[in-house]
This record gives sequence, structure tokens and C-alpha cells, in this order.
Amino acid sequence: MKKSKVRFGWFDVIDDIEVTKALLEKVYELGNKHDLEIVEGPIGFSNLDKVGVLIEGFEEMGNMVTWYNLPYYKEHLEKLGFIKEKEYIESSFSFKNVNPDFFLKMSNLIKERYKLKSLNFTKTKDIMPYVDQMFDLFNETYSKLQSFVPINDIQKSISKKNTLVL
Repeated sequence: MKKSKVRFGWFDVIDDIEVTKALLEKVYELGNKHDLEIVEGPIGFSNLDKVGVLIEGFEEMGNMVTWYNLPYYKEHLEKLGFIKEKEYIESSFSFKNVNPDFFLKMSNLIKERYKLKSLNFTKTKDIMPYVDQMFDLFNETYSKLQSFVPINDIQKSISKKNTLVL
């Protein structure tokens, strides 16, 4: 049987373990109130939200849109019994020695086989007819990932209304 989880996100604290502990106790309290068994975070409401705690590489410029935190976050969470569940690694490397011919050939073969064409958009209104299909594809593609939360119709409508799709 799958255990119910309470998520917490948008986590920001000063370097005082007692403050971190007090904030997390509120998370536990809310989880207990709703009979939830596992606490996970920092993680957002959906897979479109930012996730995680930076644990190394503080001197590097990040190449992902995510939260930035100071090293004491990791220390606080570990002291309070949290364990790292998964790890994301950022890398950068040069493409200057990559010959694109093979990739272009494969791209063209796939386009031909499946009758695909590239679409280029310059205006938000031009992409709007494809938004539902885009979110449906996102939901289908990511559905097997742990902690996945599908994007529902209300979220789709809000995204379209706010034109946050580009």
C-alpha cells in the first residue's frame, strides 16, 4: 500500500537549527492532522515547481531554474533526520567536437517516418491552441516518475489565462 505524503516547499530559513525545527514541526503537525505518513521536501505542489536543496557546488553558477540555498540547509535537514532521496547533477560540456550530421540524419528520418514537422512560434497566441496537448504529453511522459503530480484542467486553464506557457 502506498504511503500518503505531506510535501513542503518554498523553504527559507536563517542559520538557526531551532527555527528550522519549528518550521518543520508545523509540517509534521499538518501531516498528522491529515493522517499522512511521510514528509518530503522541499518540493512544490506539482512537477512544474522547483525542488530540492543544493548540497554542493555553491561556488558554481547554476544552469537550472531552481532555489538557491546556503550550505547550512543541508546541515539542518540532516540533523533533523532528513535523508537524501535522490540526487540531480548539473553538468556543462562543450559541443565543439560533436559532429551534428548523425543527429540531423536521425532527426530527418524520425520526421519522415512519423510525418512530423517543426513549428516555430513568435507570439503567445500562436501556441495557445497546442497548450492542452503539451500538458497532456507532459503528464503522460512524466507519469512514471516518483512523486509525480499530474497537471489538472484547472492548472491548464490558469496557465493559459496567465499565458505562462512560453
